[in-house]
Amino acid sequence: MAPSLVPGATPTPPQAPPPPGWAASVTGPSGSILADPGALLGALLLGTLVAFILPFPGTIFGKTAEANHDAIADFLRRRRSALASLPGAHVAGRLLGRAASGRAGLWIFVLLSALVYGFLDPAFGPTAAALPVFFGILAGLGIVTVSFDLPLRIVHRRIDGDGGFLKPLWWTLPVGIGCVLLSRAAGMQPGYLYGLIASATFLAAIPPRVEGRALWIGAAWLLVVGLAAWVGLDLVRATELAGAPRTVLETALAAIVVGAVESLAIGLLPLRFLPGGLVFAWSRPAWIAAFAVGATAYLVILVNPASGYLADTSRTPLLIAVAFLGGFAILSLAFWAWFRFRPAAGDAAVREG
Repeated sequence: MAPSLVPGATPTPPQAPPPPGWAASVTGPSGSILADPGALLGALLLGTLVAFILPFPGTIFGKTAEANHDAIADFLRRRRSALASLPGAHVAGRLLGRAASGRAGLWIFVLLSALVYGFLDPAFGPTAAALPVFFGILAGLGIVTVSFDLPLRIVHRRIDGDGGFLKPLWWTLPVGIGCVLLSRAAGMQPGYLYGLIASATFLAAIPPRVEGRALWIGAAWLLVVGLAAWVGLDLVRATELAGAPRTVLETALAAIVVGAVESLAIGLLPLRFLPGGLVFAWSRPAWIAAFAVGATAYLVILVNPASGYLADTSRTPLLIAVAFLGGFAILSLAFWAWFRFRPAAGDAAVREG
């Protein structure tokens, strides 16, 4: 017998199911569009088209930065001077410099990055249940970073015997915070995770062409590692592994997949301060091939109508899913327009006078 309502009572609306955990939102090959040849071909064509289009805004950004190097350097110098004049800035700077240097600084930075990216999981918080997620993301970030830098370190060791050391990229920490905030605000599952949080630093330089080729190999190797982790997700989910070990392993594999794919999509942008700049300068055909494959992997694995960013079109439209690609072009044009149309220093002084 169906339960009767109390006269005058308002029926309780059904509650929406909680969002899946972050790792669970990353599907393996079995949940992708691989079984749909038409969708797979469309992703490949779109990825190739993006690879041919992106060098245009990348060139605009690079040429603008080169032409206005002095103005940009002066702007950054004035901002650093303003921060240095704040009370206690000198002491704080020395303490932060010591904490950020050496192996201890690298570990501190990696732990902070894993903590930040842990909040991509809606259930992440100050509880014991969050520890497996934290350690899984920590392992995934480490594997992505080491995998990308490995070929470059091998090349340096062969040329000059310098294996280099990993240096944290502190600017990626605010990037990570922005990725988490954007992902949570838009309800994106899985959210953005930029996995290249440290780079190999060497005492001696090698020819740019050699470095560009080594970085291209690193990108190809990272893609292989990401695809292996993607297949591994299905294998782990087919086992009877449960509890914290399953969460750690599944989260680590998901972090490798998302970190590898999104790091390639961002890291291979043809900008001089990113690895993609050196690869693009070394060989444009090789860069197009690498970026096209990386963009296709991004579309197949993450922008996936079956399960990825587009699985719930009411929460995550296509515009948000590919925002970083269009956003890069828009920011490049805005960067150029700022220097092209801003008033000259002399004109500004006349107006102020």
